[in-house]
Amino acid sequence: MKNWKLILAILTANVVLMAAGYTMLIPFLPMYLMNELGVSAEDVKMWNGAIFSITFLIGGIMAPIWGKMADTRGKKMMAVRAGAGLALSYFLGGIVTTPEQMFGVRVLQGFAAGLWSACLAIATSLVPMEKLGVSLGIMQAGLTCGNVIGPLVGGSLATLFGMRASFFVAGALLTIITLVFMFYIPEPPKAEPKKLAAKPQVQL
Repeated sequence: MKNWKLILAILTANVVLMAAGYTMLIPFLPMYLMNELGVSAEDVKMWNGAIFSITFLIGGIMAPIWGKMADTRGKKMMAVRAGAGLALSYFLGGIVTTPEQMFGVRVLQGFAAGLWSACLAIATSLVPMEKLGVSLGIMQAGLTCGNVIGPLVGGSLATLFGMRASFFVAGALLTIITLVFMFYIPEPPKAEPKKLAAKPQVQL
C-alpha cells in the first residue's frame, strides 16, 4: 500500500495519545476517590480495587464479541467504537460525584475497550508483510512512550488545575483519536475466504 508509512505514523501517534490518556488517570485514582469523591481512607482500598478491576473483567468478556464484529463489520468501525466509548467515559469520569458513579464509568470503559487491539489489527492489514515486524515494534514503542509521559502530564495537570482536569484532557485526546480514525484511516480490506477444493463425486 502506497501510504502505509503515513498510516503507521498516524496509528503510532494515536497509540501514544491513547496510552498517555490512560496513565494520566490510573496512578492517581486512589487520590481521586479520597479527595474528590469523599471515600474514606479505610474504604479506599476496596473501592480502588473494585473500580480498577471491573474494567478488565468486562473487557475480557467482551473481547471475543468485539473481535467477531471486527471480522464481520470492519476493523475501522471497532476502532471508532472504542475511541468514542473511551472518550465518553473519560468525560463522565470528570463529573462524577460518588464512587458508585465512578464504578459505573469504569464499567463503560470495559465495554469500550479494544482500541489497542483495533490499532494492531488495522496495522497488520494495511502494512506490507515484509515491514510488519518493524511496524509493530514502532507501535509498541509508541505505547511505552505514552505510558511514560502520561503520569507526568497527569500529575502536572492535577497540581495546576485539579484532578478532574486530567479526565477532560484524556477525553479530548480520545476524541481526537476517534476523529482521526473516522477521516484518515481507511478500512482494511477483508481477507478473501479460501475456496474449498471440490470433492470428487463417487459413482454408485
